[in-house]
Amino acid sequence: MNGAPYVGYVVAVSHCILNQTTRWFWKGSGGWVEGFIVKFLERLKPLGIGLYQLPCPEFGFLGNPRKPMTKEEYMSLPGFTDHCRKLAEKAVEDLTAFTRFSADPKLRVLAVIGVEGSPTCGVYTTSKRTAVGSIRIPGKGVFIEMLEKMLKAKGLDVAFYGLDLKQQDETVARIVKALENQVKDPGLL
Repeated sequence: MNGAPYVGYVVAVSHCILNQTTRWFWKGSGGWVEGFIVKFLERLKPLGIGLYQLPCPEFGFLGNPRKPMTKEEYMSLPGFTDHCRKLAEKAVEDLTAFTRFSADPKLRVLAVIGVEGSPTCGVYTTSKRTAVGSIRIPGKGVFIEMLEKMLKAKGLDVAFYGLDLKQQDETVARIVKALENQVKDPGLL
């Protein structure tokens, strides 16, 4: 790394943040969040942060349309955990390459942004089936949990933030503020 200062930044985002067509859909599901992508990108643009789009484990395994499932239900699908592991390994390889092979500018991976309540990409909350339906519970999604462990094993200690599509404005503001602080003070991570 020869002491070069960090002058470029990258944030890894869950696939559906940039491409909502991978979210599960059925009539009345509310899966599409109108205008969200534009709002999110407008807030990040002044920071000069590049985006890395993570793969969608659910879409890649089941396609669309698919029924909503919980973390436990996904984990019980034969081959799904291995599918997530392979996707996480590839993402870690790519994110590691950003930091190791960049020169001008030298890049730093600031964060991973997941989607709250997701069985695969939840950061603080995931989902669980109850007698009355699916509810959010504390915990990480299958993919995010693997990704975080693999990144740490490679020496990439990045922040993880959860975007809550039910509280878009609040969580986008919180995430952008945290990223602003990281860009202003590179010593935070």
